[in-house]
Amino acid sequence: MCEISGHTKLLAVAGRPVSHSLSPRIHNAFAKHHGLPYVYAAFDIGPENLKEFADAARLLGMGGFNLTMPHKERILPFLDEIDPGAQEFGAVNTVTVKDGRLRGYNTDGDGFIQSICPDTRVGNLPKSALVLGAGGAGKAAARALAQNGVDVAVAARRAEGLSPDIEYAPWGHAAEAARGRELLVNATPLGMRGFDDFDGFPFLDALKDGAAVCDLIYEPRETSLLRAARAKGFRAVNGIPLLVWQAALAFRHFTGVMPQNTEAVLEELSQ
Repeated sequence: MCEISGHTKLLAVAGRPVSHSLSPRIHNAFAKHHGLPYVYAAFDIGPENLKEFADAARLLGMGGFNLTMPHKERILPFLDEIDPGAQEFGAVNTVTVKDGRLRGYNTDGDGFIQSICPDTRVGNLPKSALVLGAGGAGKAAARALAQNGVDVAVAARRAEGLSPDIEYAPWGHAAEAARGRELLVNATPLGMRGFDDFDGFPFLDALKDGAAVCDLIYEPRETSLLRAARAKGFRAVNGIPLLVWQAALAFRHFTGVMPQNTEAVLEELSQ
C-alpha cells in the first residue's frame, strides 16, 4: 500500500470490474511528469456501495475520481453539481472534489473525438457512424460525433437517454443500421475479458469500403471484433487512445494542468 503524505491528494477510479484498469498507470505518469502531488488508485466498488464511496471522497477531501462501468449513470444522484455537457450526455466519468462539493464532468466525448481525429480542423472525421451500445460511453461517443456534424445511429437494446437527432436501431437491426457507414464504434462490453462475446459480425459486411472500426475495449488489446475487422480490410483501433485522451482531460479537471506527455503515454501503452 502506498503512503500518502499530508500534501498529497488522492485520485481514483471506481468501477467493477476494475482490476484491469490502466487509469492508475496513466494518471500517475501525468502527475510524475509535471511534479504534481497526486497519487491515483483503483477501487473495486459495487453499485450498492457507490453512494458510500462518493460520500467518503467528499469527507476525505480527495482530489477527485473517475467512474467506469457500471457507474457512469448511477453516480448522477450523488453529485452536488453536474457540468452542462455531462448533463447533456446523461453520464459522468469524472468528478472533482472542491470545498466539499462533488461536481461531475464527462470527458469521454471530447476524448473520443481527440482519439479518432487529433486535428478535427482538417475535416478527417467520418461522415457517418454506427455506435453499438447506449450506455454511458456509447451515448457520449454518439453525442460527440453528432455535435461534430457526423450522421450517427445507435444500435442498442433500449433507446433511453438518446438525443432526438441520433437515430436509434434495435439491437437486432444493427446490420441494417450499419449499411454504408464509415465508422463503427463498439461501446458495449461484448468481447471484453470476462464478458460474453459477439455471436457474429454481420454489421461489418454492411460498412462502407475503407471504413474504420473502433472498439472502446482495451483488455484484451485485440478483440475478436477487431480481428474480424482487420480480416475484412478495415482500419481497426482499440480503446487505448480514448482511454488516454479522456484521462488527460480528466486530469486537467482534477489539477488545472493539461498533461504535456499524453502522446508519450499513448505510445507506451500501445506497444
